[in-house]
Amino acid sequence: MGILAACGAVAPTEPAEVPSSAAPLPAEVQSILDRARAGQPVTAMSTPVIDPEIEASWWPVKGVQPAVAYGNGVYLVVWIRPLDNSTTLYGVRVRASDGAVLDSTPISIGGAAAYHSDTAVAFDGNNFLVVWGRAGATSSSINAMRVRASDGALIDPYPFTISSTNGTNRSNGFPAVAFDGTRYLVAWTGATRSGSNSYAYGLMARWVGTDGQPLGASDFMVAPGSGLIPRVAYGSGRNLVTWSQGGSVLGVRLDAAAMSVLDTTPIAISPAGQGGYRPSAASNGAEFLVVWNGGADLIYGARVKGSDGAVLPGAGFQLGGPATFWSVATFDGHDYRVAWHDTGGGARSVRSARVASGGTLDADAQLTISSINGSTESFWSQPVGIAAAESGRFLVAYTQRDNTGFDRVKVRRVEDVQPDDSEEPEPCEMGTPTLVLNGSAELTLECGSAPYSDSGAQATDGCGNPIPVQGYNTGNDESGPGPNTSAVGSYNVSYVAMDAQGQTASALRTVTVEDSTAPALTLNGPAFVTHTCGSMWVDPGVQASDACYGNISAWVWRTGEVNSWGEGTYTVTYTVTDTQGNSAPVLTRTVEVVDCPW
Repeated sequence: MGILAACGAVAPTEPAEVPSSAAPLPAEVQSILDRARAGQPVTAMSTPVIDPEIEASWWPVKGVQPAVAYGNGVYLVVWIRPLDNSTTLYGVRVRASDGAVLDSTPISIGGAAAYHSDTAVAFDGNNFLVVWGRAGATSSSINAMRVRASDGALIDPYPFTISSTNGTNRSNGFPAVAFDGTRYLVAWTGATRSGSNSYAYGLMARWVGTDGQPLGASDFMVAPGSGLIPRVAYGSGRNLVTWSQGGSVLGVRLDAAAMSVLDTTPIAISPAGQGGYRPSAASNGAEFLVVWNGGADLIYGARVKGSDGAVLPGAGFQLGGPATFWSVATFDGHDYRVAWHDTGGGARSVRSARVASGGTLDADAQLTISSINGSTESFWSQPVGIAAAESGRFLVAYTQRDNTGFDRVKVRRVEDVQPDDSEEPEPCEMGTPTLVLNGSAELTLECGSAPYSDSGAQATDGCGNPIPVQGYNTGNDESGPGPNTSAVGSYNVSYVAMDAQGQTASALRTVTVEDSTAPALTLNGPAFVTHTCGSMWVDPGVQASDACYGNISAWVWRTGEVNSWGEGTYTVTYTVTDTQGNSAPVLTRTVEVVDCPW
């Protein structure tokens, strides 16, 4: 990697001389050393440095579909190794500081005797979670294993299942994963059972704990449709799941803390008429950069606010291309980095682009990471993996075919530190804070339903940083018990957020509890009774209950009399109406008085 220069003035101490046998230093490096010797200020290098290629899948076999994540000083690169009648999944750790491969043999992650596809990996602070699709003879599933960053050990003795669907025609595949600081969100294209032998197809998801245990009762559907391929990114309390459908790039935000879907209608991210497929996303915290392949396989991008899902102005700007398969994005702490397989000018290469956090593309910021040998790609078009260790320093993984006809996974570290990367960012000109409700501002509940559960709100200051929200009368605070779902009425739940400048933002949710359900009315005893004349007939009565008011038997109105000293047929009618005018179906009882002695 390139030399990291000091910031500010450097004391004019004499550094060690470079041995005369050493290779000449690059001109910019020599210039930095000269300025350091003279005690002049030195800034970070701006000329990109790309390390030599490192072969990850160094066995004499194919390696395809690479994915990469960074954590605790190492990159974990994972890939699929095709075999004759199955596949297996491998990985290696690459040290971020010098590119050393830390594992003498690849880590065997997924086992064999199945077809693995579509790898993805994320880091939780201690361990990596590797997920993949697995197709067997009678079922397909989304599987995962955890890999310890410190030594590459497999934490799980066997792959665990996140989701499984019986039947080879109902495949689970194309998983994506992101970590939110507490748990993982895994999304994939698959199906959920909608009947005894019926399945609904769509974009599925499930939360997974750092202990490898899937959370919640089951997986859930993010969006309906077949063939939807998701990508997931996380930032400031929000997960963004993106996919393409009907020629457009769509997205849905999920609340990480509440583990709930925020957008019931998908966000339209790509401009109308531009087209888009194979999207990817990364987050700088407050916003997401979504990139996708559009017309002529050119790469386009748009920014989406995490707080409210708004697509920011300038959506659909061009980043590069043409590209094969999808482009991928990451955030290095200062800029977004986007990588793809490029086919421009008839050549085949791996390229990357730098996009500023505010969405500005530097026209001179495209780098050629590697030239790809061969005129075609095998085992489908191959994705590229990218992950960043810190500002300006990232690793790209890709598939390259060698002259023996094998596809191999290779990686390259890149140092593209910008002159202002080490400087403190200019302070944001603070605007007013923004508060956005989770869910609807007008909520109607049926009386007698489950106790009210507040969905909360999210707030950011004028610079897009999250700030705490205080709720009032939510049922979880000291200001009130919250809306009472056992009593008809209108209830207000309010929210207030205050930024560091004392500026506030507020919002109100109105919860209306209504009673539109009729009471239930049942007879005590039979509906037809024969009574012997000459004794008092005692009405066994009825039972009345209401979802809102409970037992309302005392509210029942009875009409009709029975003369138990006179033969004949008599009818007793029972009615009940609750306070909202909802009436139960009328009930009657027939009493036949017989055998009078006179």
